Amino acid sequence: MTARAGWCTLTCALIASLFLTTGWLAQTASASPRYHRVHGRIWHTCKRYDTRMAYGMQIDNDHFAGAPGPSCITVVGRTVTIGTSYQPGGGVVAYDAIRFGWYPWNNKRAYGLPAPAGRVHTQLRVRGSGGPGDYLYDADIWLSRTGQPGPLRHIREIVIANRWQGSWHTRTGHLVRIGRRRWHVTAWMTGQGAARHLLIRFVARRPSPGATIRLAAFLRIARRHQWIAGWMTVDSASYAPECRQGCRGLTYSMKASP
Repeated sequence: MTARAGWCTLTCALIASLFLTTGWLAQTASASPRYHRVHGRIWHTCKRYDTRMAYGMQIDNDHFAGAPGPSCITVVGRTVTIGTSYQPGGGVVAYDAIRFGWYPWNNKRAYGLPAPAGRVHTQLRVRGSGGPGDYLYDADIWLSRTGQPGPLRHIREIVIANRWQGSWHTRTGHLVRIGRRRWHVTAWMTGQGAARHLLIRFVARRPSPGATIRLAAFLRIARRHQWIAGWMTVDSASYAPECRQGCRGLTYSMKASP
């Protein structure tokens, strides 16, 4: 081998190595933004009442009834993970949620809501994991008067629970069949003062991690019992675990179609 050939062999090897390294770095650099764009929906917060919009829904880190202590959630795409182990406080102490529709603080129309109770076609697909704690996974549906002037005032609430653990009394009310599943249904007055309203609760006879909730079917049952009227407006829907104790590590998600 000549000196020139040896020099070329060494030099070419170094150049090739440099190009390979530079190319790898360039690929990594160009891949990183794509990675962050794909996973840029990751959001972690311990700030009380913190909110983010994603997929047309509002995701809240909320403390129910002003319970003391930190509340932390991590959101990846459509899935929320609870990062706090809550202490008991005599009732629901935490209720972060995924929600959409009209609320007193938000009037964003989404996924077919708001709409008259007799013309709702919205469907929810919900899922919640098991884990330690005392909790009830439910979809929460709010109704108001049609055309009522002034601030939004809810007059009915429908709770549809698919999974629970702990001290929740779920075997109350009579059974109704919706699709292939049976549900315990009952209703009672709740709240105080101007916030007093009728609460209608459906609880799955057999708990399951996921459920497809066709709101029209549940609304028909409520109308049949004269708990709601067709002229009322279905304003919003949300999904989350109502937590009384523990709950760290629970994950949940909701998708919707109009």
